[in-house]
Parts: sequence; C-alpha cells; structure tokens
Amino acid sequence: YAEKGEPFVLSDLRVLESGKIRTVIKATYKFKSSILHMYYTFYENEEYFDVKYIVNWNEKHYVLKFDTKVTSEKHTAGAPYSKVVRSAATADVPMSLWVSTDSASFIADGIFSYNMVNNTLGLTVLRSPIYGDLRLGEIDYDHEYDIISQGITEGNIRVMPHAPELSDADNFVNKPIIIDECNHDGYLPFENSYLAAEGIYLGALKKCEFDDSVIIRVFESRGENKTAEIRFGKTNFNVTLTPFEIKTFK
Repeated sequence: YAEKGEPFVLSDLRVLESGKIRTVIKATYKFKSSILHMYYTFYENEEYFDVKYIVNWNEKHYVLKFDTKVTSEKHTAGAPYSKVVRSAATADVPMSLWVSTDSASFIADGIFSYNMVNNTLGLTVLRSPIYGDLRLGEIDYDHEYDIISQGITEGNIRVMPHAPELSDADNFVNKPIIIDECNHDGYLPFENSYLAAEGIYLGALKKCEFDDSVIIRVFESRGENKTAEIRFGKTNFNVTLTPFEIKTFK
C-alpha cells in the first residue's frame, strides 16, 4: 500500500509456470499512475518462497510499503555483524538484509528499512520525496521539483518460516559465482576446500597491504560464545569468539 493509506488494486493474476519443481504466479497491481508486478515462486522441495517485484513508480510525496500481519510486534532485525531485537516502531528503522517475526522471516536485497505498527510489518520499498527536502520553508506544490525514486524499482524477497542464518541472507543477496571449466591436467583433487571456518563467519580474505601475508577476518553471527577451527591451506588454528565479536588474523 502507499503511506497515505490508499491500497493498490489487483488488475491481473495468472500462473506463469506450473511444474514438478516450482510454480510461478504473477500478480499485477495498479495505483494511480503507477503499476506493480509481483512474481511469486513456490518450490516443491523448499519451505520458503521467493517474491520478485518490479514497480514503475510515478507518484510524488508517497512511501510505498509491503505490509504483512504478524501475531506479535516483538521481532529481530539484521544489523552489520550483529542483530537487534525490537518491538513496535512507528517511524522507519533500519534493517540489514533481513527481519524476523514470530510469523515469518523476510530476506531482502533492496529493502533497508521498515516499521511495525498495530501488529503489521511494513517493509519500505521506496520513498518519493523532493530531492534534498529538509523542510526549511514552505513547499510550493505547483513547482516542478525533482522527485526521487521515480521510474523502475525492482528487488527480491525470500519469505521463510524461521529466522535465517546469516549465510542464508548472504547467499540470497550475493549470489555465488559459478565457473564452468572442462577437465585438465593438474596435481590438485577435483574437489577441495580453500578455506574453512567451522561455526563462524568469514568477513574478509585479502592480501596484506604491506607484505605478502594474508589477512583473514572472522566474526561470530549468532550471539554465542564460540570456539572454532580455521583451516587455510596447510595452516590450522583455533579461535575463541564472544557473541558478535570480530577478530582479524595475519
């Protein structure tokens, strides 16, 4: 819906794909002079489903949100290297990759704020205020200001029945790079682990700026005390991390 309380109107609903692996349903909505396409993908063997949205937005002074009802306003939102527990939030608050409620969890690749009012989670898709609007004076609504978020906005949301692991969110937002290569001679096995950090999350792997050594940065993502083993090439060592702690090794 739009922030002023006016709902979208469903204008078309159709099944684009129906097979043994997945089903794709397309819903088209209209609002004033804007149009929204939602593609719902349901998988036969997965407990989550995906939503791709494409909106052609032509409104001014509106906020576009995706709403969903929840049974409790207490929820958890992703934060950089951490997570935060919140309750009701009338104004928008930030999220990093995901937000989890008692009803469902949502991973998003293009949504970074939301509110929680009257047991309703409102994911903020876009805002269309005036560029640089600080409200330092009266606004002349007859003037042709530049408005942000006009035109095409698109993104993806994964809806899960449980709280996501950080790897779930990261792999959804940052798709793995896959390289197809034919067989060739070499001394390495067909499959091998380049780096393993059991029970903790790899934040960075890079060459040192000052010499030829390697920098490895890891962090704990669940809010737990953790002892883990890092295996990098022929080097093995144990690390101990407190909840959400970040450690860097050279």
